[in-house]
Parts: sequence; structure tokens; C-alpha cells
Amino acid sequence: LLQVDQAEEIYHDEQFKSKTWRFPSYNFTVAVIWSPFLLKADIFEDNYGFSTADIELHLDKLDEKWTSQFNDFDYAMIAGGKWFLKTAIYYENNTIQGCHYCPKRNLTELGFDHAYRKAMKLVFEFVKNSSHKAMVFFRTITPDHFEGGEWFSGGTCQRRVPFKEGEWNISS
Repeated sequence: LLQVDQAEEIYHDEQFKSKTWRFPSYNFTVAVIWSPFLLKADIFEDNYGFSTADIELHLDKLDEKWTSQFNDFDYAMIAGGKWFLKTAIYYENNTIQGCHYCPKRNLTELGFDHAYRKAMKLVFEFVKNSSHKAMVFFRTITPDHFEGGEWFSGGTCQRRVPFKEGEWNISS
């Protein structure tokens, strides 16, 4: 679309993680809503990916950053996966239930798959029960797409064609 129309950026959040562009000639709007878990999450990372505390993930609450806008979209690409591999403390009903990879804490190790299953169940129930019937696409995990470093250390994303089978590697 960028080859045939000039996009107007009409929104970005303070850290430029969520953005919205409008393509006026086509009356088309594209929004990226940064919600890495799709759930309510307290994330204590700086812009370089360094954490000052463990993520606090609420397994029974969807992130309102995306749910509050869901009815505005005709098409939605819901994606999630890789962030669940990070160390996190899991809450339900505002009570700690356990964690993923927290060896220095006296908490039950529930594993990332526990949180991922709960998140996907909530997301799919939300979409299914919504009176708004958008066309929804779901994508699980993506391969690394920065080459020559991470996004914060000089890596670039120059790829213009999909990976071929065996050409990519999923890493944590």
C-alpha cells in the first residue's frame, strides 16, 4: 500500500510502540497495538529490553489496550507467543498463583505454557462472544526478524520475502 499511497501517521503512544496510520486515498487505517501478552501485564523494561523487575501477568484479565478498540476494526491480526518465554509472576483474582522461571522465589513453577493456554482461551472467548464480527486472523510465534543484532543493538529488518523452510530458527 505504501507504494501507491502516502500514509499519514495519526497516532503513536509515548514510546512509539503503538501506532496508527491512515491511507486517505483508500479510506484505510492500519493500527499496531502493542500488547505482547494480550493480557493485563505490568512490564518493567526499558526501551532496550532490560528488566528491573519480573513481569506481573494477570491471567484472568485481557489488556484493554486492544479490547477497547476491537469494535473499531473490520480486520484484526491477533498475535502472541514469544513474550510468554520471559520470567513472569502469574496472578489470578489479584493473587499470585505461581510463575515461569523464577528460581530465586518460593513460588510454584507453572511454566509459560500454562499462561499461554489461559491467555489464548480468554482471547478466543472474547472474540467469539463479541457482538462485533470482525475478520480475525491469529498468528502464534514469529521467527527473529532482525539480522546482525537485536532491535536495540544495531540489528536491521531488511527482509522483503518470507523465510523458506529450514531458513529460520525460533529462539527465546
